[in-house]
Amino acid sequence: MLSEQIKIITCPIHGLIEFNLQCDVDALAWNIIQTKEFQRLRHINQHGFSEFVYPGLCHSRFSHCVGCYHVCRKMLKQIFHGEALQNLELRAKATAIAALIHDIGHGAYSHSFEESMRLNGKSHYHEEVNLRFLKEDTEIRQLLLKEVGEAFLNHVYSFFSPKAKKDKYNMVLSSQLDADRLDYILRDKYMSGINTGGFYLDWLISCLEINPLESPDGSKDDVVSLNPDGGFCALEYLQARLANYRLLASHSSVRAMRLMLADLVGLTAKNLTKIEAKKLLLNEPSTLYFLLEDIPLHEFSILTDHSIWHSILLLARSKNPNIATLSQRILKRHIYKAYDVTEVKTDDKKCSQLDDFLSDKKIEYSFDILDITVYSYQAKKFNKIYIRTNHYSPKLNDIIEADESFSSFSRKFKKTRLMIKNPKDINAIENYFKKNS
Repeated sequence: MLSEQIKIITCPIHGLIEFNLQCDVDALAWNIIQTKEFQRLRHINQHGFSEFVYPGLCHSRFSHCVGCYHVCRKMLKQIFHGEALQNLELRAKATAIAALIHDIGHGAYSHSFEESMRLNGKSHYHEEVNLRFLKEDTEIRQLLLKEVGEAFLNHVYSFFSPKAKKDKYNMVLSSQLDADRLDYILRDKYMSGINTGGFYLDWLISCLEINPLESPDGSKDDVVSLNPDGGFCALEYLQARLANYRLLASHSSVRAMRLMLADLVGLTAKNLTKIEAKKLLLNEPSTLYFLLEDIPLHEFSILTDHSIWHSILLLARSKNPNIATLSQRILKRHIYKAYDVTEVKTDDKKCSQLDDFLSDKKIEYSFDILDITVYSYQAKKFNKIYIRTNHYSPKLNDIIEADESFSSFSRKFKKTRLMIKNPKDINAIENYFKKNS
């Protein structure tokens, strides 16, 4: 029989994730998990609309955040030579808690939510909402103040503040080799069913260490780095990141669904009055979202994937034919048709011809532009991956410079797609590409 002092969450990626309630950090983490703000994450899909392509990819932000906390604990234990978490300094403990709550600010359907708002001219970033959850009157803020005090809360806050000074702890939480990525890459691979993009997590963590890095001005800062044995596993990790971007995040159908949600938000904001929207959407918090109005935190806290999906079901009954049709298409997965025009957009003549054709035929379209770098060589000091290439030397190298096999990951992955919105235009655009291929 398990001790009452041990709480367990079963995870398909990490097995049994234990919370030892005699450890102050684990006890705090367990209590945070019970708050309504964290429980909301059970109803936010980690990958937004990706389950419309990979039906198994329907895990939540809740499971990812718990996994991220688990990985963060393992990283801290490794870089501090096996020292128990409760014995580490305050900032180390705050790192683990920040890892647990790093996604509480995500809106419904995760990145699809904030992208749909930004495409309609309204700024929204989940990192900013994280800060609001820690500043405003929430269960999480009250719990942190009660159990660990304002100094601890300020440390947690600093991890999400763009103005805060970066250090080795930021590298554990948010860098190009962090607890967040180490969890979601393996989790997404497993849940999606793709048979590529794996890496040996335990080995990679076992190669972590802290070393001093000298800056051009002669000052030194401690950074998280890899020992020489971590090179090959780091290569697998970067290959896994590439697979995640190419096969999951940038899939054309996923991108099309995101765009359709953004278009629906734009249509409702322009064509429905507040009274009509509230009548149609039963005065749900999603009304504010679809009208592109500011969402108070207490309303945002109950806005989930279920809220948005239910609203789309209701909008499918709208008297506005454009809103009703687009809603019905989303519900039936009749998505926009995507065409890769990356090469066309690099040729001025072909690009001009395509623009003229789209204009002449009055085709409804949008361009979806992806510009992703698997490893940013231009990243700042506390965001890079460093490695020692010699067992007998403390010298650190940016991993891109350490071996030529890593160099390809610093290249930009760029893709431009033409999204055709109206099914009646598909034949015309396909004939155009056949003639001009």
